[in-house]
This record gives sequence, structure tokens and C-alpha cells, in this order.
Amino acid sequence: MDRCKRLLCVLLCLLLLPCVACAGQGSITLSLMVEGNGLAGAEFSVYRVAALVNGASFALLPGYDAGDYDVNKLESAGDWAALAELLAGQATSGGTNVTTNESGLAKLDGLEDGMYLVVGKKAELGGWTYDFAPFVMSLPGKEDGGWSRDVQADVKHEREPVKCDIRMVKLWKDEGYTKQRPESIKVDLMRNGEKHMELELNAANNWSQIVTGLESIHEWTAREQVPEGYQVEYAWQEGALVITNTLIKKPAPPPDIPQTGLTWWPVPVLDILGAVLFIIGWAMRRRESIEHEEA
Repeated sequence: MDRCKRLLCVLLCLLLLPCVACAGQGSITLSLMVEGNGLAGAEFSVYRVAALVNGASFALLPGYDAGDYDVNKLESAGDWAALAELLAGQATSGGTNVTTNESGLAKLDGLEDGMYLVVGKKAELGGWTYDFAPFVMSLPGKEDGGWSRDVQADVKHEREPVKCDIRMVKLWKDEGYTKQRPESIKVDLMRNGEKHMELELNAANNWSQIVTGLESIHEWTAREQVPEGYQVEYAWQEGALVITNTLIKKPAPPPDIPQTGLTWWPVPVLDILGAVLFIIGWAMRRRESIEHEEA
């Protein structure tokens, strides 16, 4: 009799084994594609917010409140989106974090049946800012007209180019020949090799300007209208686009002439001394003439 009981138990376990194996073995794969290519490095948090009851309806788990929404009677995409936003504000812990790989995929295995909330983290990737609206999905889910415990969700997103500022700085290497510098220079700010705008650098703006609100997805370079007698170099230094002009045609040195300026100061004294001597001489000749006449 005991042997029959044991055999019956084994048979029951074998019959129940497929059900046990199915439970909790679902998976969710998130797919993030941008212009046909997978986007790597995007982070998401996935929360189980409701259990599947009797395989037919959802029951919210403790800590989640759908407010005026009935999670089992939502019909429009707008209602589902509004529910996801509402639940995302309540999802503070208990989520599983995943990051998309080089193919733009992120997979979670071993999930129980229920409703899941997916919340994406705003990210800057490849010069773009990506924003993800939260969404909910069910497990099992409908795929190819049937129900599947391995479901995939295409992540929708919005993106805009990351903005940046560029500071353009002019440096001079002319060994003190500042008089050779032009009063100002023209510099073209180039976007992907094409002229975007023209800037003027001069002493009044300290040979520097900042351009704001540029899209960092582009390649930004400079092209100077190089002044005569100089050669130019471009380099990025500490976030600034530095333009260095080196003087290659130095002016000829002045001729080696005597410094005569220091000998001019005695001239007035000598003039006065000469006048005095002239007067004295004239007076002496006058006196000799008078003495001669008297004799």
C-alpha cells in the first residue's frame, strides 16, 4: 500500500512538473533601434507591478495604485500611457536594472507572470539626448497571434542633439613683434567641413569669442583667413578651439647708427657761452680802438 502511495506521488509530481517549469520562466527582451541600428548603453529599470490572477486578470501588487484606472479595462493607447506615467511615479524600489548591448537588446529571464512597468533613464549617447516614456507590458504577451512567455518590446524614444558651447581663442607667437599683428582677423567656424558662421577676433574682445547652442553631433573646426607673414595651427585645448599664429617673416632690424640724442643737451649752453665770448671780444676790441684814438 505504501508503495502504491509513493508511486502515485511520483506520478503526480511528473504531471505537475510541466506547470511548475512554466511558472516563473518567462522573459522580456527590450529592443532599442535607432535608424535601423541597435543603440548600446541605454539603461532601464523593470518593475513587476501586478500579478496575473487565474490567468485572466491583473491584480496590482502592494505599493501600486492605479487611481481612477481599471488595469483590466484599459482600451486606448492614451490610457495605457497615462497608467504607465502614474505607476512610474510610485516605482521607487524593487526594480531590475538592465542595459542594452551592442545590438540594442536587454533581456530579463526567469520572470513571473504579471504586468511589468519599464522605465528608461534619460541618457546622452553619441551626441544625442534620449528620452524614454515609461510603458507597461504583460507576461505572457501576445506575439504572432498567440500567447508567449518570451516577449519582446520595441522601446520608443525621443531624441535631440546635445547642445554645446565652443570658445575660440587666438594666440600669437611673434617674439614681441606686436606691431606686425593685424588689428583683427576673420575666422570661419566650420560644421562638418562647411562654413557655419564668421567670427572676428581682435584686441577689443581679447582675441577670443564664445559661440553657444551648437549641436555636438557635428564636427566643429576653424578656418582662419591667415594674415600675411604668419602660419597657423589649430588645436583643441581644455575644451577651447585654439588658433595659433606664428610669425615667419620677421622685420629687418634697424641700422646700427650712433645714438646722437644724448649729445644735444649741451647745444644751448654752448650757444650762450659763444654769445658771451663774442660780447667780451667785441668789448675788448672796442676798448683797444678807443685807447688807440686817444693816443
